[in-house]
Amino acid sequence: MKGDFTRDTFNKEKHYSSVRMQQGRVQLDADWNEELDINSYRIETETIDTIGESGAPINDAGFGITTAGDDLLIGAGRYYVNGILYENENQLPILLQPDIPHNEDNNSIVILSDKSTVSFPPPAGNYLIFLDVWQRHLTALEDPYIRESALGGPDTTTRIKTIWQVKLLQTEEQISDINCLSELESWNELISQSSGKLSARAETDEQSTDPCIIAPGAGYRRLENQLYRVEVHSAGQRGKATFKWSRDNGSIVVNWLAQDGDNLSVSSLGRDKYLGFSSGQWIELFDDSNELCNTPGLLVKIIKAVDNVITIDPMGQVIDFTEFPDNPRIRRWDSDGEMLISAPVNNDGWLKLEDGVEVKFSTGDYKTGDYWLIPARTAKADVEWEMDDSNNPVFELPKGIKHDYCRLAVSKFDGSTWTIISDCRKLFPPLTEMLNLFYVSGDGQEVMPDVSNFNQLLPLPQLLKVGISNGQHPVVNVLVRFKIKIGNGNVQGNNEIIISTGIDGIASCEWNLDSLTQSQQVEANLVDVNENQIHLPVIFTANLSNAANVSYNPGKCDNLKEAKTVQDAIDILCRMTGGRDPGIHVKGLKLISGSELQNDTEILVQDFIKGIEIVCDANIEQDTVKNRPTCYVTIYLPYPINNADRQLWDMTELVAYQPLVLASSANADNNSIIWKPIDNTSIWLMSRLFQSLVRHKFEPKILARLTVEGNFIWNSKDKDLFLDGELFGFRKGDSNSPTRLRFPSGNDVRGGNLEMWFYLVPEKR
Repeated sequence: MKGDFTRDTFNKEKHYSSVRMQQGRVQLDADWNEELDINSYRIETETIDTIGESGAPINDAGFGITTAGDDLLIGAGRYYVNGILYENENQLPILLQPDIPHNEDNNSIVILSDKSTVSFPPPAGNYLIFLDVWQRHLTALEDPYIRESALGGPDTTTRIKTIWQVKLLQTEEQISDINCLSELESWNELISQSSGKLSARAETDEQSTDPCIIAPGAGYRRLENQLYRVEVHSAGQRGKATFKWSRDNGSIVVNWLAQDGDNLSVSSLGRDKYLGFSSGQWIELFDDSNELCNTPGLLVKIIKAVDNVITIDPMGQVIDFTEFPDNPRIRRWDSDGEMLISAPVNNDGWLKLEDGVEVKFSTGDYKTGDYWLIPARTAKADVEWEMDDSNNPVFELPKGIKHDYCRLAVSKFDGSTWTIISDCRKLFPPLTEMLNLFYVSGDGQEVMPDVSNFNQLLPLPQLLKVGISNGQHPVVNVLVRFKIKIGNGNVQGNNEIIISTGIDGIASCEWNLDSLTQSQQVEANLVDVNENQIHLPVIFTANLSNAANVSYNPGKCDNLKEAKTVQDAIDILCRMTGGRDPGIHVKGLKLISGSELQNDTEILVQDFIKGIEIVCDANIEQDTVKNRPTCYVTIYLPYPINNADRQLWDMTELVAYQPLVLASSANADNNSIIWKPIDNTSIWLMSRLFQSLVRHKFEPKILARLTVEGNFIWNSKDKDLFLDGELFGFRKGDSNSPTRLRFPSGNDVRGGNLEMWFYLVPEKR
């Protein structure tokens, strides 16, 4: 705050609750300002304790980001950041923000996190949209209405304005990896505060033992009380950053009206020769853009100042009045231009300002605009600065300017259209309207599945119920969404349904489970009129009542020691008592090409060579199939077929068939066995077999038989559960109809081979 103040006295660690004026006393600006600071601190702290670091009232939530093609819109309403209220009265495009400077075309603004000026819309990419908020000090030069015109010119008070700026942070992370809580290195770097500190003192000198001798160079030596302002000009670390200082808190400022070369016309040369402008002084040329973008102005030196005209030495810089379009002004500084933030070897690292005032900088990062205030008092020839227990001045962080940040939205821009991925605002209801969602009944139910119809939905006997209350009072007509989270069941016939609470504050719904998913879930959420979730959910869980999922302890029964579940125990008992011998059963046969493999039918060889799949009702142990002769296909060739055999037996007609097992590969994939001929076999079947048959005047049709050795194939989890592959045929139709197979396989005896036969033909006939 670059005002004409005596000092800034507020210190929260003193725990003052108010300022009390006394009769007949001198009134000071510092006392009144401290009272305001005490009240502001109390209000802001209460707000943070109630709302948190940031949040918006749910009934008037501001700064919601919406899209309009390649434009972004900022919603109207209120938002609190670090305890301070920020308001946007009307929805507006991001280009028309009131506290961000625009160029002449009104299409280029500073909205990127690195303070660069870009034409909107920006480049395509992923963006975190955020709010940058801070407190700006204004005088009558920034807002003429502050000045009381009846006084004929003098100003009186100043103002503090809450500034908000919606900006964009481009991220390199994939949009699928970003949410409102993501830890982003670029975000952490953006919101980091300055770490550099400053200490101040009045110049020390060797103390004489003679009380009549006063060290002439010790202490603060000016004849007037001053409020020194030390402010960072160029950002960086100690050794690179620069600063400037003013003995009047940088409060000597005038309007810059025009330029004629190195001659700058101003509104005034100050009150007098002490609080005005004169030759040899340094001044800063700046406008509102510099303050709103937190960038330094241009420092130049005064050659002379006469008749409201300041003649400058531009110090090698190009000075152009048109580059300062937003209320250009000139501020006086008392330093010799920019000074390096350093730690000189001499004087124990202390830098001399003037007349005994010295400062010392710590290591750390410094940002443009960081400032410290040092009151200097003639009455005690010293500066006012906090001391440690050893009476040494302490190092302090900057008093400001403090920026606060909060995330508004995660977005994506493809070069033409914006997409809002997540709304990051935190919304809260009024305290008197806060609602609680709580569980009432319906959790933990079980229902028995119908093993004869696994497509049947199973209704639970009890309704799912949640309650909504405000304190101890039920709330009527509040919306609750019930949604299936796990399973393929439904809530009252739908995947999700929204139900209003009744007069008792309870919302309830029916839940139907599917017959296959063992453990299923429904989530109940409190939602607003736009169906947005506004409370943590209540989770309901239900299970199928299944013996396979109930544990079994065999105790002293050695015969059942292998049983882990009730189902295991029943299966073992069933085998022991002569019941059906359990096994793995074949549910169907099909060609890999997609068609069904039917018994006693003609199969095209081009479909056959793609392979056969045997589908079972349990998983197969892979090692029992792979690289073992447990699944194979045999074809039967006519005999005799060659001249040598015909001459040997002295016959030319067909008398028998020779079995030939095809070279192949087989494997188990979960509950399927996959058989496939090797490449050489496929080539022989396709290109040579049937040509040879035709050449020797045989019908181009070969009998083939599929065999699966069930006695040597077992379950992947239970080595006592073998493949019961026995198939039984039946005829459907007249005597010329093919012999069909009845599935599933099995004859209630553990083990058993699967056999079925068909014909291979080269083409449809």
